[in-house]
Amino acid sequence: MPELPAAPPVQNHAFHLERASPRLVLRVRSRESRVGGTSLTLAGSKLPDRVGAVVEGRLRILCAGPGDWLIVHPPTEVARLRNVWTPELTAQSLTFVDLTAGLIVLEVSGTSLKEVLEKSCGLDFDPRHFGTGQCARTRFAQIPVVIDCVQDLSRLDLYVARSYAQYLQDWLLDAAQFVASAARP
Repeated sequence: MPELPAAPPVQNHAFHLERASPRLVLRVRSRESRVGGTSLTLAGSKLPDRVGAVVEGRLRILCAGPGDWLIVHPPTEVARLRNVWTPELTAQSLTFVDLTAGLIVLEVSGTSLKEVLEKSCGLDFDPRHFGTGQCARTRFAQIPVVIDCVQDLSRLDLYVARSYAQYLQDWLLDAAQFVASAARP
């Protein structure tokens, strides 16, 4: 499948979009409904139990839903991780699937990021409600996306299905151009 073309620069450089560095993206799900504070771990990291929470350490773990996590890991062989993690996953009734080939991660940043996001999504991007260490699974430009707030609202990673990546990139660049033209006197 062809790679996503480089994003053309936005005139005022207040918005930047690029394909994120290579990484594995794994989806871990619980096979049991868990009520109460049962603590789950993976590779020495606690899986967050609050939807929207992010844990950063050796792994970056995004709680995308109840009993549903995205695990972001530096590039490696998935088979090796499966061998190492299987006893731990099995003991906690967890499963994982490699989503790496099916997702594109877009990194967006810039001073007009909040305004561009507001043109694309109904989430409240006020820093008091959405900041570093938070994520959200939402409809973004009418497609499903997981948004990971990596650094306040100055840098976000957007996890999108590969088949929608070009559409999302085009949408974001159009929104950025609109925001830039609206800011001109």
